[in-house]
Amino acid sequence: MNKDYEWVSKCLRGIARALVAVILLPFYWPKATGNLKGPKEEGCILIANHHSLLDPILMTYFFKSTRLNFVAKAELFRIPVIGRFLRAFHSIPLDRNAADIKASKTILSEIKAGKMVGIFLQGTRVKLHEASKEQPHASILYYAIRRGIPVIHVSIDPRYHLFGRPRFLFGDPIRYLVNDKVALDKTEQDKVAREVMRLIYERVELPYEYDGWEENRLFFNQRIKTVPISERESL
Repeated sequence: MNKDYEWVSKCLRGIARALVAVILLPFYWPKATGNLKGPKEEGCILIANHHSLLDPILMTYFFKSTRLNFVAKAELFRIPVIGRFLRAFHSIPLDRNAADIKASKTILSEIKAGKMVGIFLQGTRVKLHEASKEQPHASILYYAIRRGIPVIHVSIDPRYHLFGRPRFLFGDPIRYLVNDKVALDKTEQDKVAREVMRLIYERVELPYEYDGWEENRLFFNQRIKTVPISERESL
């Protein structure tokens, strides 16, 4: 990357963090808890629930690693100022209206390069009371499961109002592995993605129940093994 371009990007990242500290923090009083470290030498994915445009902004503010890149919808990159800030944070554009093979390849190459990619499996912002109605996207999660790529859960309690104190709970890095090493079909992948989302909501005591959720939980516990990553493997 051009050194001058990266210098400008570094300045923009500093400006963005200052604006968050001066404007958003005094208004909302957000709080982050949990493990704010990623795997030491490996790439990984951060998976979070998504309810506001402020979700990735505050996640980036609290999780200060320069290795973190977020996936953002491609339309935002075409807005001059917003697009430049997104590029400053090395965000990855994704066309939600098509099978974006280029974005998928970029995500996978970033993970292989040791980056941490922030992904909202729900694909877009959802209302809290409608969250369980949306089927999460399973493809990147299943890739991480097949490859043993570390996963970090980020649970957001989206209390975005004056002094609302929205919470961001960062989980420890883990690996998801298929117990019997037999490939999951598309329906089974969707079940796993649903259960992962339920676990994310459960950690901040938010409801995420739907028809068949208990069956999905049982399937997940039978087929998927959760392996913690030791502190020696984390930054």
